[in-house]
Amino acid sequence: MTLYQGHNPDSNDKRTNDSEVPGLHRIYLYKNYSYHRIKRIFRDSFNIEMVYINQGYKANRRPGYCERYDLVEADTREVVAKYVTLDQCRRVLAYYYDFPEEDEYSAGNTPHERKRREFNKKLEELRERERLNNEKERS
Repeated sequence: MTLYQGHNPDSNDKRTNDSEVPGLHRIYLYKNYSYHRIKRIFRDSFNIEMVYINQGYKANRRPGYCERYDLVEADTREVVAKYVTLDQCRRVLAYYYDFPEEDEYSAGNTPHERKRREFNKKLEELRERERLNNEKERS
């Protein structure tokens, strides 16, 4: 679900204009950030840690259970927000801050995955060369 809002280039808004239409900027109400991506955003951009709140033994067996976290400033250990869910974090990070869903540490962007993609690309190139050589030999 998205909203469109006029974008003022003179504002201090750091969002980029990804839209095809000049003067418009796409704003997402929700992005499906992973738990680890949310932790990295809070740690790297805001210097905030997510502290899990234990809701009791077997709490996750009740209907409507949702894990909750306190957002704590790393330096001063001051609680910034209490009893926050991951969905609330996803909505705030997407709508107000517009962070991308993935970064260089996200799954599929790890060094191992990049090497695998490069290897597969080279393998496809070799197969294509071999196919062309076979066609030249037949003709």
